[in-house]
Amino acid sequence: MDEFLLEEQEVDDVEEIESEDEEDDAGPNRKRKGSSTPEYKKKQRGESRKTKVKAPTPKRFQAAWCDLPDFKGWLKPMKGDPFSAYCLACNAKLTSGKSELDKHRNGKKHKDKVKALQGIRTLQESFSNDSINHRKAVKTAEIGLAAFFADHNVALITSDHLVELLKKRLPDSKILKDVKLDRTKCTAIVNKVIGATQVEETVSNLQNNNPYSVLVDESGDISLKKNLCILIKYCVDDVPGHVKVRTDLLKLLELDATDCSADKVFAAFKACLDGHGISLKPCIGLACDNCPAMGGCNNSFWTRLKAEAPCAVLLNCICHSAHLVASHACSKLPAQVKKLMQEVSSYVTGSPKRSAQLEEFQEFYQSEYGKLKKLSFTRWLVLHSCVERYLQILPILVPFFEMAVFENSKDREAARILADIKNPYTKAYLCFLRYALDFLTKFNALFQSKKVLVHKLARSSEKILRDVCQNYIKAPLLPLVKKINLSNPSNLVELENVYLGPEVNDILAGIPLHLDPNANPAQAQEAAMKKRATDETTFRLKCLDFYSTAAKELRDLVPLKDPFFEDLEFLEPDFYTTNPNHPPQTPKQPPTPIPRGVSLQQPHHPTPLQYTLHPAVANNP
Repeated sequence: MDEFLLEEQEVDDVEEIESEDEEDDAGPNRKRKGSSTPEYKKKQRGESRKTKVKAPTPKRFQAAWCDLPDFKGWLKPMKGDPFSAYCLACNAKLTSGKSELDKHRNGKKHKDKVKALQGIRTLQESFSNDSINHRKAVKTAEIGLAAFFADHNVALITSDHLVELLKKRLPDSKILKDVKLDRTKCTAIVNKVIGATQVEETVSNLQNNNPYSVLVDESGDISLKKNLCILIKYCVDDVPGHVKVRTDLLKLLELDATDCSADKVFAAFKACLDGHGISLKPCIGLACDNCPAMGGCNNSFWTRLKAEAPCAVLLNCICHSAHLVASHACSKLPAQVKKLMQEVSSYVTGSPKRSAQLEEFQEFYQSEYGKLKKLSFTRWLVLHSCVERYLQILPILVPFFEMAVFENSKDREAARILADIKNPYTKAYLCFLRYALDFLTKFNALFQSKKVLVHKLARSSEKILRDVCQNYIKAPLLPLVKKINLSNPSNLVELENVYLGPEVNDILAGIPLHLDPNANPAQAQEAAMKKRATDETTFRLKCLDFYSTAAKELRDLVPLKDPFFEDLEFLEPDFYTTNPNHPPQTPKQPPTPIPRGVSLQQPHHPTPLQYTLHPAVANNP
């Protein structure tokens, strides 16, 4: 009964729809009944309502379509439906049929999907052994290139061009073909891969209270930021049974430039170590510069570290100390000598024409060609080499500046430089500096070596002090130079006997007398001799002041009185080859007797040095 009612309702609905359609088709100019168009014409036109439109015949999916170039890679058959297809790129079901597939292939949405999926590997390709090894080789190459840029301080922007150049010149390399390393990625690899891995390795090596030393140094860059470089030096068992000494960068710490006191710097340093879980107690050494805020004995970075690490030892920068000694000692000489070297360098090197003219003068006088060097406050070994170069070309500078003054009489700078060069004491001062600075330069160059020379520090420091003092201290007192008062006149030789170098005495003896042509010849001769004697005395006193200042600064800045460095001599291999049966620690020698009348700067302490007393001192009770 229900089925019958449902069928009747469907028939009524269909009749209503047909009646409505007939009313809609009937226009104002159209008769509702008895149309004039024959029925067969309507059938041909497809206008007849009695004609039934046949549905398109579904097409079965052909497996050969998947191998066609236009469909390959994204077309797959639809599982469970042989009359449909599946698009892997769009993740959509498609009507089977070549024309329908061509319409889908040419659609904008499909093209965008295919373009986005290009280069993505399949799961099988991604997890194959060859693919894994290839990707690992590509990553290794990228990390290696980034490490090369960082190790050799090459600008990271170079990676934008270098990788592309290598790809063009080495097209057969499969690894290089897949390397992608621009400056952004290179920076990220250096900071987040190489740097982070290195810090993690360093921290892991220091977790078990492994003793270490700290090397810190402050610096400012062009952006007016203060940075603190923290280096950690420690021993690690790189290979079982083989201990290796490593020096690693822990962090480049940015400081507050408005307040870089010792308290703030140490607080930032300690917070950095605490953040990595490194304790300060195993710290056994600190290496820093000589500024009071870092290595001073009161209220400094060193005093705060010493309170946290009682076993730590302070080692100031020896090369910086030697530079400070030379700078303080040279300040006792007339400033005109140093100013002259700066003026000559600026006058010549500031003009290509003058540089070429000086080169012509060197060729004419058959002198070895060499450019003038400029003095620098940071290049510590350049002072001695500058003096050497100026003494080498000093005979050529005289005619060079005479020609400059002759060609341009208004050139006051050249006239002033020429007058200073012709001053005989200028050459005397330069010869003295060449001799006196040689000690400090060799000492400085020795400890700029990459070798471990800490066991030679005590003996080398004592040697350079004696080398300086032997020029003006009495010979019997040389073994006591670490204790005596270096400024007491009773400990010094006569002023005429102060050794100034192998050439200075001959230069002083050859200085001519400048006679006054308007005065009496006898009086002019006497006045000229007094003037030369006064100038020579002044010259010798300034050189003596140079020696005295250098010796005082050496005693203050180099570790002469630290027993720790004295006991490190057993690290020298020659210590055992020359004395095979010698114990590691030598017994202390008896105290050295002090001659009567010697002025001490501080109470006498035993020293292993021995010397033979001068007969005049030994025979005097």
